[in-house]
Amino acid sequence: MPCTGCMPRVCGKPLYCACTCGTREIAESAHSIGVTLAQIGSFQFPLAGRIGPGLETGAPLAEGPDPVPTFIESCLESPEMERRLDEGQRRRLRGFIWDWAKQLGALGEEQSLVHSDYGSPNILLNQMNGRWKVAAVLDWEFAFAGSPLYDVGHILRYDRRTPPLMEPHFAAGFREGGGALPENWRDLARVLDLTALCDVLTRPGLPDGVVSELVELVVTTMLESHFL
Repeated sequence: MPCTGCMPRVCGKPLYCACTCGTREIAESAHSIGVTLAQIGSFQFPLAGRIGPGLETGAPLAEGPDPVPTFIESCLESPEMERRLDEGQRRRLRGFIWDWAKQLGALGEEQSLVHSDYGSPNILLNQMNGRWKVAAVLDWEFAFAGSPLYDVGHILRYDRRTPPLMEPHFAAGFREGGGALPENWRDLARVLDLTALCDVLTRPGLPDGVVSELVELVVTTMLESHFL
């Protein structure tokens, strides 16, 4: 079958193509995606923050001791966010993210390489020795130094708890690749992914269908994420 995405000497199928093949293909892809993410996260930087020219780390997500809640607060002040989430949803989101501040703060010292858009179509897969494996990870312009759980939250954004598609294969691959997952990693990852969801919700000109999908993801995260 011809390649649907190519780099020099690298070709493969986007994740969404491989994952329409069957249960075995999904399991193999998820496992390799986990291994690859652990390997990405093994690259360390001296400081957390956005990665600039010369691989120097610069500004953090937000200033202060609680960057994630502070960043979400800044999103909530956006006119677009105010228009897309009703008052009750905004109030609930503000309380929700500050309830998580202490647990999120423990992740603030992490300085791993984070892709920040780790999902389809940026992941190319190919069959190698009869198994689906990651061939390339594309588009690194949003990369920063922080917790790998940002990328975990992104790749598992649509992997619902019942029934999950990528789990437990992704987590097994991540650990096999040398990654470590805290006890409540799934909830922490989903909460961290709110930064990406809210960031997009501040952007003007989004199609109504995209807005509805993002709002549903935000609300579902608040409903399904629980403290230990």
